[in-house]
Amino acid sequence: MGDAEICGRLKKILQPCMTVLKSSPLAGAKILCKHLTTAS
Repeated sequence: MGDAEICGRLKKILQPCMTVLKSSPLAGAKILCKHLTTAS
């Protein structure tokens, strides 16, 4: 996920469901959420 353009698109698409991702019991969802919130 080192591609800034892809990360930006994912942030935009997933923004409405970030709360769900943050509370998900799935490790992959939490990792994705953490990456998207810390990536610039």
